[in-house]
Amino acid sequence: MSDFFERKASKEAIVLPEHVEYDTKNFDNDMNACGITDIEGFQNRHKELFGNLIVDSQQENPVATVCKKIEETFSKRELAFLLSKDLLQAAYNESLEQLKKDK
Repeated sequence: MSDFFERKASKEAIVLPEHVEYDTKNFDNDMNACGITDIEGFQNRHKELFGNLIVDSQQENPVATVCKKIEETFSKRELAFLLSKDLLQAAYNESLEQLKKDK
């Protein structure tokens, strides 16, 4: 039987980076333009999350499970960056499809 006051093993916490200001005039590097300078750390956390993500949809809500993992892994700035890239890519793809239809 487990002792109520027994200390639980702690998880290794992910240290999220601080970010510099946005550089809206930078068209060469989207991450730097968004003030994300620890590109290697970001890429490593991205690979770690999506390379090792397992969801038991019989036991857990998949959306809540993935959302929790993403929130634990990325800073608000990094989340905004990922969402912005995804939204802009979707808008670009939709524009291309519309141009193909208009021809």
